[in-house]
Amino acid sequence: MKNKQENIFKYVCCPICKLDLYKKRKSLICKKCGEKYEIIDKNILRIIPNLTADLELSIQKWDEFYQKLLVNKNYKKSYTNYMNDFFQDVYDQLSEVKKINKNLIYLEIVFGPFFLGQETAQKVKLVIGIDFCLTPLKIAKK
Repeated sequence: MKNKQENIFKYVCCPICKLDLYKKRKSLICKKCGEKYEIIDKNILRIIPNLTADLELSIQKWDEFYQKLLVNKNYKKSYTNYMNDFFQDVYDQLSEVKKINKNLIYLEIVFGPFFLGQETAQKVKLVIGIDFCLTPLKIAKK
């Protein structure tokens, strides 16, 4: 797991000044502006700068929604539904644009419970998922 974590870190930059970050304890720190970003859990980073009240509220509401899925384990049913109803079409569309192979690094932005990323992970070199809510990241790790 450590190698994957180090691989992920080399693809992350400071969202403010777009420069490299260095690791110090449980944080990543921008080499230029000094902004500090929390490493929450192995491969989960909180890397959102300067949130507005509207964005904070949005994050809170989405986290509440996904927290219910996590607590009730409804994400398993959602996963099955996604796989049955959507996965193959979405995967085929993705494959038309980019050939999926073991050398590819797959990036999924604002992914919710990360169902596509989970299935794609077996077929690519590295998967990186980005979401502004913490709970979907926890679901993705399950």
